[in-house]
Amino acid sequence: RKGAKMWVDIGAFRVEANGTQRRVVGLLRLPTNASKLIEGRERASASLELAKVCEALRRGRKEGKAVTCYIDSVRPSSAQLTLTPFKPRPTVDDTWRAISTLRVGDEIKEGMIARVGDVTAVVFAKVYNDPTRKPCAAVVRKRSLPPGVDLSTTVVKSAGTTRVLKAGDALGKAWVRKVEPKSARFELSLVPVD
Repeated sequence: RKGAKMWVDIGAFRVEANGTQRRVVGLLRLPTNASKLIEGRERASASLELAKVCEALRRGRKEGKAVTCYIDSVRPSSAQLTLTPFKPRPTVDDTWRAISTLRVGDEIKEGMIARVGDVTAVVFAKVYNDPTRKPCAAVVRKRSLPPGVDLSTTVVKSAGTTRVLKAGDALGKAWVRKVEPKSARFELSLVPVD
């Protein structure tokens, strides 16, 4: 496998058969380019994420600061963990819905705002693409927001704004406004749709 290797001290120990403690280390390997980074993400998004992760790791190594990593696999015999710097995608289970089963007007109760742009918010809402079983992202468009709700990226908000949508927040109740199963995309509204 290609990519730069880094050994990370995760601050954990394993007790050997003779009672001594052995430090557990993590092997962190970076991908060599953005095209191999994350399946199903746009190249620009993958390149940006790769650049952010590499910068954080360089800064952490240079300044001795902690970096965030996620466990990819465990090797008990050698007391090693394989780590990844990228947050794992959610695992599709029985609580998820196939995008082909969505209909305009269906209620979506669970959704997390992943990122907010100038005119849209991207939401992960436990919906997967049928053939690949990969999670699908939904969008909430600014023009379809009800009065009193705005995006965090809006510089000048109206006087009656009571709720601001920002990355990391739970979306709350939403309704399917438009669904495109062939392109694995769908659009949500914060008000009921007929």
